[in-house]
Amino acid sequence: MLLASAGIEVIQASQALALLDEDRKEKRRRVLLTFDDGYKNTTSDVRSQLEKVGFPALMAVNSACLDPETVPPGLPHASLDFANVSEVRGWLSDGHEVAGHGARHRKLRGLGAEELRTEIDDDYDHLADVLGTDIRLFCYPFGASDEASRAAVARRYRASFVTDGGFWPTRAERYRIRRLQVRPEWDVQEFERQLSAALLEANP
Repeated sequence: MLLASAGIEVIQASQALALLDEDRKEKRRRVLLTFDDGYKNTTSDVRSQLEKVGFPALMAVNSACLDPETVPPGLPHASLDFANVSEVRGWLSDGHEVAGHGARHRKLRGLGAEELRTEIDDDYDHLADVLGTDIRLFCYPFGASDEASRAAVARRYRASFVTDGGFWPTRAERYRIRRLQVRPEWDVQEFERQLSAALLEANP
């Protein structure tokens, strides 16, 4: 795998959070792997590949999609085959971690206070209840946030992620941490080029 051969350290989400809390920026090649939307193939195909190379990862899930009966209609997803509670628990049992992703994958930018409570607070409570674990991180649906949604997320979570660009954040940026969004049309060479540029920005 490219990451392993390039000498890049893949770290746990909890480890990244601890470094963020300490506001440490070290000259080390580190990445955190994240997978949004809680697809079933993340808990099967991706999980098995991660096991082969010994990499940890963070998966962002929508609480409404954990049960086929409550999946919202009209979701703009490439697949509607989501992991269920048992499959997400299996992911957790391998040492991987889970992030909130909004109850129904609604774009949070521009929502009112009551809608934000439904998408963020209710989502947090449901995930913590059915998964039996502390959910500390959040990934904004569509990578979109504004001041109100970041404030709402900050009431429940310790850090959160957007999707534009990628660099090692400071503590002041903990509720809009940028990520390198891997595109399906990229080949290995393009992924390597994009990753190298992001690492260079993080460690100039």
